[in-house]
Amino acid sequence: MGEVSAWTGAEAEALRVALRMSLRGFAEHLGVSVGAVASWKRRGVTVRPTPEMQVVLDAALAQVDPKVRQRFQAIRCTHPDSGVFVAGPSDGAPRPGVAIQAAGGILLTVVADGRPVTLPLDAVAAAATSPAPRQGVGVVGHSDPGATADERAYELFVRGCGLLGTNDRREIEAAQALLQRAVDRDPHFARAIAARGYTSWRQYFAGWSAHAQALTDALRDVEIALDVDPDSVSANVTFIRACWDMGWHERALAAGRSVHARHPDSLEATVAFARALNNAGLAQCALPLIGAVLAVDATYPAAVKLGIWCHLMVGDHAGAAAISRDYLVRHPSDANTRWAVALASSHLPGGFGDAIRIAGDGVAADPTDATVWLLLGYLHRLAGDEDRAQAVWERGRTRLAADGGGSNLRARAWLANLHAGVGDEPAALRCVADLTSADPHNGYLRYRLAHVLAELRRSEEAVEMLASAVADGFLSAQLLRQELVLGLAPLRQADGFWATVRQLETNVERCRQVYAAGISAVNVTTPSI
Repeated sequence: MGEVSAWTGAEAEALRVALRMSLRGFAEHLGVSVGAVASWKRRGVTVRPTPEMQVVLDAALAQVDPKVRQRFQAIRCTHPDSGVFVAGPSDGAPRPGVAIQAAGGILLTVVADGRPVTLPLDAVAAAATSPAPRQGVGVVGHSDPGATADERAYELFVRGCGLLGTNDRREIEAAQALLQRAVDRDPHFARAIAARGYTSWRQYFAGWSAHAQALTDALRDVEIALDVDPDSVSANVTFIRACWDMGWHERALAAGRSVHARHPDSLEATVAFARALNNAGLAQCALPLIGAVLAVDATYPAAVKLGIWCHLMVGDHAGAAAISRDYLVRHPSDANTRWAVALASSHLPGGFGDAIRIAGDGVAADPTDATVWLLLGYLHRLAGDEDRAQAVWERGRTRLAADGGGSNLRARAWLANLHAGVGDEPAALRCVADLTSADPHNGYLRYRLAHVLAELRRSEEAVEMLASAVADGFLSAQLLRQELVLGLAPLRQADGFWATVRQLETNVERCRQVYAAGISAVNVTTPSI
């Protein structure tokens, strides 16, 4: 019994246990989402991975050493197509010879080699040994494993989530405090845990937290939430957000497609998949999904904001600017969206004045956001005022240096670009060296560091850095093309640059065929460069 004729979630879980990997470690090993691995563990023989994933699992099994294979065979089912599993002695550890018959798709977690394994259990025995599922507050007629029976916890969760749409620093911090209280009351409230993870990610992304620990906290909350509720939409949303800063674009695509397929009627799941597509250079595929969400709820802030970014990415600069007018009135402190609107406006005829004003408003709204300081300087440069560009960058780096920088790798990468802009090559190169050493295979960070090296006119090193970003999974070819008028401009004539761009676009097209097949994409306007 050397091979698996057809993988189910049970065999996949058996392989994970045999490899002695955590859910996250196994997900990274296979290149899939943590949610998919958690679903295999929870659903066992009742779920079969896709044909593409069957091939991936075959390859993973073929590469294991004999000891791992022996453990796998001791754990896995003896007849995978029948749902009969190997059971164990009285301590519950599986071993060959005794079978437990699957009944009704009900599963029980037992321990094998010191790690949990999900096995099917007779329905009557399950009813006798398992607690009844809790009914979520506000959920009528069905069980929600991600909800809570604690009314106060639910109220705190709702109030906290109500503050998340503004992207205002004070309200995000207030939301985090409310969500923490909700989790304190019910440590198994998966939706609150996932939302708390979002607040940690937002603080890292915006540079409000000086520590990389905020991103680590976000990923930890994703794992905790998925452990409680492997089908959690909210946890997948936070995971896809964090994937951007980790450079895990294809993992985000896998998670987005999976959660959308399981929850096709969920607006939140649809936006999550659209975000993964946009981040991976497939905004033309994201726009139809965003349109479907806004047709149901035209006020959905996350969908409106993502729509602005998608229109920018496909080169519809007028569309991005038009959509943004009402949004920015409602969300004046959203500096991140002002970055996108300012860049879109700069591409419009006579748009530099509006672009500079919008970016300036972004700096005023959040003076700790390095991205808008940097963009504002580039807009002045493009408008022909290099002295003003230099002055903006100097003010920006002085303001950000006052915060100490800390270990927030994203914020330090943007600060390095400010150093490069004012010609402080030693400071910029120290950041490049430190960040490369701190996270050597982060495709997003390496993409940003390519801008730093390009601004320093170290073109050969910049192309090498960009190529390594692509090799490490960076996929946003559309963002690169939009930013090519900024820090990357010197690379347009550099040896190897366009070959790297073509490789990036080839990678994006492969992902489109795998993750976005069947989506009727909008026409893409490739910017002239």
